[in-house]
Amino acid sequence: MQHYVIIQYYNYSIYIQRIHPRLIEDGDFFARMLKDVVVFGDAVNDLVMFDDRWTSIAMGNGCQELKDKAGYVTAANTDDGILKACLHYGWITEERARECGWI
Repeated sequence: MQHYVIIQYYNYSIYIQRIHPRLIEDGDFFARMLKDVVVFGDAVNDLVMFDDRWTSIAMGNGCQELKDKAGYVTAANTDDGILKACLHYGWITEERARECGWI
């Protein structure tokens, strides 16, 4: 039996912080405040993205360590977890979700 170690060397939270000031400096239409950043995750490798300065959402099927760090835990990815989180935060209305056939 072979054993593998997976090492994630990318720290996405650092990228988010580095990209954000550039967007504002460039006057980019998509520039947003850090508090407007949203990340979704379901595994230990996603812990590097979770930060108190923005919205961190753990999927219901995610590992407990990630759920403990999340600001919100939604349903599992196989149970429309992203849609349910968007509905929870009001980013999508139920009416619009129905129009699109998502619910």
